[in-house]
Amino acid sequence: MPGEHGGMRRTPTYPPDHRGMWRRLVGRTHPDAGGDHDLFIWTVAVRDTRKPEAARSRRPRVLSGDADLSRVSERTRELILFGDKEGCYTSRSEADFAACLGMFVAGFEEAEVWRR
Repeated sequence: MPGEHGGMRRTPTYPPDHRGMWRRLVGRTHPDAGGDHDLFIWTVAVRDTRKPEAARSRRPRVLSGDADLSRVSERTRELILFGDKEGCYTSRSEADFAACLGMFVAGFEEAEVWRR
């Protein structure tokens, strides 16, 4: 259908990882909604094989103040100070866990790790 100025209308296209569109697709293919059972099973299988793009945190909140970071490895120190800038972790929780683990390995006490 031609647009306002004689051109074609632009149809919004969502990225393949758009959660709302996956939710709609799964809902519409579900047999209880009148969808085809085989198509529903296939849709869910395809959705579940995709690697989720988790929101990444740039800086875990595990440390503040006067902790002596010279006790941790260089990699842990960079993770604490600059966050997951290399994208090694799939979520903020994983990055936070890695930073905490690195601090525990370096001999920090629990109160030092969880200090705000």
